[in-house]
Amino acid sequence: MSKDINILYLSDNNYAAYAGISITSLFENNKHFDSITVYVIDDSISDENKEKYLKTAEKYGRKIVFLDMSSSIKRLEEMGAAKYRNSYTTYLKLFTFGILPEGVDRIFFIDSDALVVDKLDEILDFDMKGMPIAAVRDALCTEYKVSLGIPAEDPWFNMGVMLVDVNKWREFDCENRVIAQMKKRSSYVAVDQDLLNLSIHGQIETLHPKFNATPHHYVYNHEQFMKCFPQTCFYGKKEIEESRQKPVIHHFERFIGESPWHKGTTHPYTKEFDYYMSISEWKDYVKQPANLNTTMKIEKALYKSLPKSVFLPIWAYFYKRYFKKTSEQLASGEMKNITV
Repeated sequence: MSKDINILYLSDNNYAAYAGISITSLFENNKHFDSITVYVIDDSISDENKEKYLKTAEKYGRKIVFLDMSSSIKRLEEMGAAKYRNSYTTYLKLFTFGILPEGVDRIFFIDSDALVVDKLDEILDFDMKGMPIAAVRDALCTEYKVSLGIPAEDPWFNMGVMLVDVNKWREFDCENRVIAQMKKRSSYVAVDQDLLNLSIHGQIETLHPKFNATPHHYVYNHEQFMKCFPQTCFYGKKEIEESRQKPVIHHFERFIGESPWHKGTTHPYTKEFDYYMSISEWKDYVKQPANLNTTMKIEKALYKSLPKSVFLPIWAYFYKRYFKKTSEQLASGEMKNITV
């Protein structure tokens, strides 16, 4: 039986190199697939970077398709949607599943700030139990999700990696449900993640955390982490340990305000990122220091000087404070655009 998989990426030109390095890792660790088609949601990616994507696909005998989202951007402008980091890029995947070519029944979305470090075979046969989306649960947002109306005992999902049943997405009218949610409130802290969790609440299946292994669970002791971010609907120690020992996807997320592509970063996935960058079309990428604000600089200094067990509750306090303050400002209309 033929092994074929459809993958979805999203990028503007600022993140084009990181998405390209991620695609390189995908191809490198899944050479056994008969075919891999990567659909790239294209928000003004340069011709130079597109050429590098195509060279990457040619090297591995794979296919890349660029999706023109200009009509969706125009639609967002007409709706008056609040920009996130001065662009509409993060919204675009929400409007993609309705325009995919016929025959694409399932697609696996991977954030550009991620690496595929193992085989994706399990995704092919994953039982979504009739749900339109499957994703990994998030432990960081208990207070925030409650403030948005989600019960504390219900899961909150990280949408940086998600499996989508395209037919169910359309059958459940998910796109219009997302739009309806956007009209209820103009701005959110995490935008696409918030919109999907709120509009598709109760109809999201759970993936194993190894498909979205984040740095916090890699760095911190599980018991200590759950004490700082208590959840009644998260994974147990065994599953988190499995995601640490045998990850399939490493999702970088910012760690102390930095990503692995920053110069002088403390990010735990930096060595791994550097390897895939070195075998990619972006091997000459020049790293720049992260633009850290004063709070982040203090956090970084404390992280480097304190035991992790001491630093974690300090970081958790400021993380929750940021989410609470930012959410309140967005809800009141004081802030229209997240820039940091």
